[in-house]
Formats: sequence, C-alpha cells, structure tokens
Amino acid sequence: MPKRDALHMSAQRERILRRTIACISRKGVEGMSLADIRKECELSTGAIYTHFSNKEEIVAEALRYGLVSGSSFQKTGCHSNG
Repeated sequence: MPKRDALHMSAQRERILRRTIACISRKGVEGMSLADIRKECELSTGAIYTHFSNKEEIVAEALRYGLVSGSSFQKTGCHSNG
C-alpha cells in the first residue's frame, strides 16, 4: 500500500470525525458501533485504526472536534437549546 501524505491523512482523520458526529446524532454513542462508523466513512476497519485505537477514542476526539469547530454540531442538530 502506498504511503499517504500528511495532508491526505489529516483530511481522512477529519472526515472520520465529521462522519462519527453524524452517527452520534442519529444513533447515540451507545447505539452506534465501529461498523456504523466504517460504513458512514466508506473506509475499511484498518483505515480507521490507522487514525484511532478504538471506538472510545474516535468518540472522544469527535466530541472534542465538534466542540472546537462548533458548526459541526449545529449542522447535525447536536447542539443544546439550554
């Protein structure tokens, strides 16, 4: 498998985080699986594990990413009204 450049890897990681937020908004953290994330991202399990160790790490990073970018949660309906 050819090596990917840093820009590609960064974009792929961000895509995984954004798609994970979409999964969380539909299924909740407990209701989604790594297979759901994989399908949403259209990536292999190995490609996801290149960036993250497990589901918990993906979720934690996705939530952190959503809080930093803010707009990701607003677009997926995950912001609170309170």
